[in-house]
Amino acid sequence: CRFGPCESLVEAVPGGVDLPALHAQPLFLQEYFLQEFTREFAREEVEFGTVKMLLNVSHAPTGSSCRLGQGTVVWKDRDTLLFTTRGGEPFRHPARLGMRHEFGAFAFATSVVPKAEFDADPNVEYADGERLMGAELLLRSWEDGDWFVPLGMSERKKLSDLFIDLKVPLYDKHTIPILLSGDAIVWVCGKRLDARFKVTAETRTIVKLHYTPRPLGT
Repeated sequence: CRFGPCESLVEAVPGGVDLPALHAQPLFLQEYFLQEFTREFAREEVEFGTVKMLLNVSHAPTGSSCRLGQGTVVWKDRDTLLFTTRGGEPFRHPARLGMRHEFGAFAFATSVVPKAEFDADPNVEYADGERLMGAELLLRSWEDGDWFVPLGMSERKKLSDLFIDLKVPLYDKHTIPILLSGDAIVWVCGKRLDARFKVTAETRTIVKLHYTPRPLGT
């Protein structure tokens, strides 16, 4: 980015603005920087009213957001103002066993396999197929109050607490698919399986779950 004296304000994270550094500048430089940064990110002209809206979000509590033009979403996450081209919109996608589904932000596939081949890939998981059969499968966005029983635990845990523990950025929290079987959460895709659906020595049908996220901006 070429923002003259404000160039150092750009956070190392792509699409992020370091707010303490931004707020340390005179107001006119804050406005100039946000206008130029937004113009470069969104590839469109930026009105002064938009700049004022961004400044308001930058001083608002964590979790505040606004939408700009053609799909750009801006989030306040602690000391960073994050610009993304996806996120914030709730989604609900029915899924079927044995099929691959392509969605705008991710792909998801399930297949019956003879055995579980566990490795370090967080986007592949294995579940007890008999626990999945007979109920509607759904991929949806996180909802306030969601809970599950994380693998390795016996007590329920709120997803909001899991995201905090894993230091999941706020904008990611709203884009991570949650796989449900009926009303029960099976998998926080790419993060943690629910212990109630784990493969055990008694499991007769093993289902491979494969989540493929697409990078922001694609």
